Amino acid sequence: MDIRDSEQRHEMLESLIAVTDFLTPAFSERLKSRLNDKEKLLYEAVEGVTFAEGNWYRPHHNFIVTASMLSLCFWEGLDRNVLMPAAILHDIGYSALKISKYGADWNSRDKRIAHMEAGAVMAADILKGTASMPAEVDGVERVEEIVEIIRTHDNCYIGEPYETDNQLYHRDADRLYVMSFSSFYKDFLNYLDTGKITSVEDYLLGRGLSFYNESKEEMVEESGDHKYIPFTLMTAKRLGDEQF
Repeated sequence: MDIRDSEQRHEMLESLIAVTDFLTPAFSERLKSRLNDKEKLLYEAVEGVTFAEGNWYRPHHNFIVTASMLSLCFWEGLDRNVLMPAAILHDIGYSALKISKYGADWNSRDKRIAHMEAGAVMAADILKGTASMPAEVDGVERVEEIVEIIRTHDNCYIGEPYETDNQLYHRDADRLYVMSFSSFYKDFLNYLDTGKITSVEDYLLGRGLSFYNESKEEMVEESGDHKYIPFTLMTAKRLGDEQF
């Protein structure tokens, strides 16, 4: 297969979508067997939402972020009562965005802001039991902290820093998706289409430097670009290394 040929790249993308659609339900069922009752209700509520903005990989993204956070909570002793609901619900705001208005470009600054704001409102309604969702979730503590994580989780892409450790821990789980097979190859094909890269070697080098540059903190300080922040937790870096 010639990756320089646009039609063949399209075929590769269609195959990637088919594989992702086939595997994600089984992955999700296995994950749900490890969630507690409240987490499972929240996860199933998100599964029942149609993501109107049109990104085919959204269900797999939600699976990876939730599974990653479960691992981080276990290995790092994090606050599961706050971080797991935040991870499960973090992108639910995308279900409120119309593809005709915002498009499916995950790099859109306006879209990132819109989905965080919408997601914070939706999450608050769900966690407080005032939403018409297919889940009855009672007794979730520290709702405002969970909602604030959702309201700010993509801050690094809009030039804003994170203020709390839990926001940073969520960022670790969220960016671990970038090392999953669906993210890795969809970005690879997209970058070929847009001319950002011209070879596999360029992509691997760029992706590696993006995640493992030891000078990341200096890069953030010098450029003010918060998307370059390094992993906060050693477990997150280990999981990223294993995927890469």
